[in-house]
Amino acid sequence: MNKTLLRNIEILIAICFILCGTLPFKAAGQNMISTRMTLEIKKKPYKKDLETRLSDTATALINLGLHHEKQNQYNSAELKYIKALEIYRKLANKYPGIYLSDVVNTLDILGTLHCNQKQYNKAIFEYYEALEIHKKLVYKNADAYLHDLAQILNNLGNAHINQPDSAALKYYEALEIRRKLVKKNPEEYLQYLAISLYNLGTLHKDQYNYDSAALEFYEALQIQRKLAKKVPDVYLPYVAMTLNNIGVVHEYQNKYDSASLEYYEAFEIWKQLAEKEPDKFLPDVAQVLGNLANLNHSIKQYDKSMRFLSESINIYKNYL
Repeated sequence: MNKTLLRNIEILIAICFILCGTLPFKAAGQNMISTRMTLEIKKKPYKKDLETRLSDTATALINLGLHHEKQNQYNSAELKYIKALEIYRKLANKYPGIYLSDVVNTLDILGTLHCNQKQYNKAIFEYYEALEIHKKLVYKNADAYLHDLAQILNNLGNAHINQPDSAALKYYEALEIRRKLVKKNPEEYLQYLAISLYNLGTLHKDQYNYDSAALEFYEALQIQRKLAKKVPDVYLPYVAMTLNNIGVVHEYQNKYDSASLEYYEAFEIWKQLAEKEPDKFLPDVAQVLGNLANLNHSIKQYDKSMRFLSESINIYKNYL
């Protein structure tokens, strides 16, 4: 389709959203390693008709960007987010109490897009700007903004993937905030504490700091088990993922019996999940079978090793 025509259609859609008052694409969070704050459509003062329309335009652009991102049209998504950010900046200059949080949310969305595209320098720049604004918001209303501050710190840790010391500092800052939040409201914030612990465990595992990694993975696992009892469909995959990582750490530490138990439990969970959603979970089944093959080869259980390796290869051949 002609690019000019496509752009005109998108603009018309955005205008329709504004005139009709409908916004079909809701801003959504991301995965466990890199999450995104929810962009809420606030009720703006109707007396400021121009400001209200500008705000609605920015929100429509965000939602169009999210749609493009889902379609892997990342350049188009980036353009929509940048345009929305320009609008929110102008509004925040006049009404900071109303629109500064929208500036932060849009910076976070844009930073997450760049982080997922491995454009880490851009992401770090956007996250740091969001962080500085958010510190001011927390100073005025900690209860409302402290959780989101921890999220930005976590995302900054993700963006510093090539700077592990900087990543660790941000993860630790996020972890400290989340521990405080859990004391006040464990039901709401335990899941986020598990994310911080898992991210730190992954970082330390990659740095060969296996003792620290094992402790962080184990604490995350205890939380995930607790959450999985209440909502198994959501949290059982995380239980399996953390078990697999603890197994990897213990294998590196030559704790083969522990590693074997953890791999087996992860295998059983992923196998059960794959029965319902094979496309989603069979790759995980194949991965943990490969880990079991490597483990048994290390302890000279060659028959078992070959059996696990064959099962893993068959999954890749027949299903993936």
